[in-house]
Amino acid sequence: MNGQCPQDELMAALSALERLGPGAGVDALAPLRMRYPDDARLIFLEGSLHAAAGDFERARATIARAVELEPDYRIARFQLGFLAFTSGDAGAAVEVWRPLLDADEDDALRLFAEGLDHFARDDFAAALPLLRRGIAGNRDNPPLNADMQRLIDAVEAGAPPPAPEEDEPASLAQLALRQSAARSTRH
Repeated sequence: MNGQCPQDELMAALSALERLGPGAGVDALAPLRMRYPDDARLIFLEGSLHAAAGDFERARATIARAVELEPDYRIARFQLGFLAFTSGDAGAAVEVWRPLLDADEDDALRLFAEGLDHFARDDFAAALPLLRRGIAGNRDNPPLNADMQRLIDAVEAGAPPPAPEEDEPASLAQLALRQSAARSTRH
């Protein structure tokens, strides 16, 4: 069966995944992915689980497939760009984000993408206000706000990003901060 996973099945899967760790989540998602192999939402969800488990290469490939299937899937496009950004490929991130930059000037994903582009160039004076405006306007994705706030806090503190606990995957914000620290001698 192809097509879209019905909303009730998707919501039930999301509820079940909240109780599982990322690795187990991918396994639990597999039956739905097999029934609906071209549902960009399920593919994006799988990619997000790979990212949460620390498998960023697989996450990037999986989320790229979701964006390929549904180019207007904005959060998938943003996350794909963020994965490129955190891997040190700011140019690829900007290319992935380019369609987001056509959104309204108060659109949270546009503001995050613009802010991160400035962040990649160590232009924190321009980046931080954009990230703050994005947080203020983002009501749909609180975890993304938390990642952006961690970036802001670390830049303002002039501190290197905190190292994750041994069993805890690094957040995407921590990876972005490490990339910035590796490129720059500014604090």
